[in-house]
Amino acid sequence: MKREIMQVDFGLWMKEKRKDRQLRQVDLAQKTGYHFNSIGRWERGEDSPTLEQAEKIVSTLGGELVIRERI
Repeated sequence: MKREIMQVDFGLWMKEKRKDRQLRQVDLAQKTGYHFNSIGRWERGEDSPTLEQAEKIVSTLGGELVIRERI
């Protein structure tokens, strides 16, 4: 079974949550320890965070990470 981050859905969720909390990409980067360029690429769906990175982002933004397994 393969686990993957749904980059488009996750990126859109991440951007909406970040804006709801009135955070800039650089603010989220500082809170998570990830580079703001990475935050931007993830939000645009150009790249995907690792599971560990996604968990930290979700924890920081106050959400729940649901993992769906593909066969």
